[in-house]
Amino acid sequence: QYADLVLPLHSEVESWGDAAPMPGASVSSFSQPSMPIMYDTQHCGDILLALASKLKLPFEDEDYYHYLRHRWHSWHPQDFDAFWQQALQRGVHGQQVALESVEIDHEFIAGFSFPQPGNEPLVDDYPLRLQLYTRTSSPAHDGKLPWLQELPEANTSQVYGHALLINPETAAAYKLQDDDVVQLNSAIGMIELAVLIYPGIHPAVVAISIDASSGSQGNPIKLLQSLIDKDSGMLQSSATQVQLHKTGRREQVLKTAGHSRSLQRQIFTPDEQQKTGHAISLVPFKELR
Repeated sequence: QYADLVLPLHSEVESWGDAAPMPGASVSSFSQPSMPIMYDTQHCGDILLALASKLKLPFEDEDYYHYLRHRWHSWHPQDFDAFWQQALQRGVHGQQVALESVEIDHEFIAGFSFPQPGNEPLVDDYPLRLQLYTRTSSPAHDGKLPWLQELPEANTSQVYGHALLINPETAAAYKLQDDDVVQLNSAIGMIELAVLIYPGIHPAVVAISIDASSGSQGNPIKLLQSLIDKDSGMLQSSATQVQLHKTGRREQVLKTAGHSRSLQRQIFTPDEQQKTGHAISLVPFKELR
């Protein structure tokens, strides 16, 4: 709302590009469009080339694709067409580099330590700790692309929007079921969203993804308090404490899987847990308070 000019860009899957891990690196990657351009957008490189043309700067390429080819042609003039086709097929171009041996300073490592993380006690008014996370299936900058949000999140199989992940023990304590809408409050903000019961989260923690489109559910970022870690000076993104209240409404959480466990089919029995050393130790919820 404060911008004088808005220039919408292509998404990554509509764009040409290349990248290197650092200047002068011996390896580079290539990206090319995997779908047609859907909306009235432009490549960032095309915008810069158009501005350069207006300023009478010496760029002769008509668009970013030709600029990209021209730049790589200057580095690989011999049989460039074959080089270009091979680079696009592989998606990467690199050169063999000599390996160098390194020595590990074990004395330095032994004397190095990190401060123990703080663990401020939960207060009665805000008995849960909020954890914000990024979805593995749809990065934060793809929230504007609804069709990419159809990809299910790896852990919960959720698609579209936010849900409040909550441990089964905590859900039982609050008499919550999947799809119940709750009001989540921190000391500085409030949002409402539906519950998704998830066994893989600590009973004293609730979690929300921060990269899906917020829609009517509100942006969970506004719940975060400005709490600074005294040792690192960084924002304590997992230190905000929250409370929740059941609203009495329900809203279906969209997901591709029906259940998150084996439906008592004993695919991985307690005996097998003991044999493999992967037995899970459950801590009663009341002891975590």
